[in-house]
Amino acid sequence: MPAINFTLTQNARRGIEEIRQIYLDNYPDEPPEFPSVCLATYHLDNGIVFENVMVGFYQKGEAAENMRPFLQRVGDIDLIYFVTEEGHRKLEGAIIDYRTGEGFFMRDPVTGAENRLPQDVIDDARALREGGQARKD
Repeated sequence: MPAINFTLTQNARRGIEEIRQIYLDNYPDEPPEFPSVCLATYHLDNGIVFENVMVGFYQKGEAAENMRPFLQRVGDIDLIYFVTEEGHRKLEGAIIDYRTGEGFFMRDPVTGAENRLPQDVIDDARALREGGQARKD
């Protein structure tokens, strides 16, 4: 397992706790054991291919126990950092941030630039989630 090479903002830490609560609310018999950070590739219907961080949880049970040896500490959080060598290079020095309703994203440590979906794609996803319709281009 590669060593953690990124930092988490306070917002990202809060986002991890929000996800933990969602797991607790929805899976009380299989509570979240510890978070996992990975790099995911998204293939959107409009042809956009986008890469970003993804955070989830291993739930209490055998899978979590099997992953326990791979736990690493970032600040005050123990987590599994699950990436390929290429993903590890892409996250080198990244700042992982979070916005409620928009999710996790990477921030460049030098420029502060955000690596996340374009705002119109975020707006479309929010509209669909709230029962509306996406824009028509």
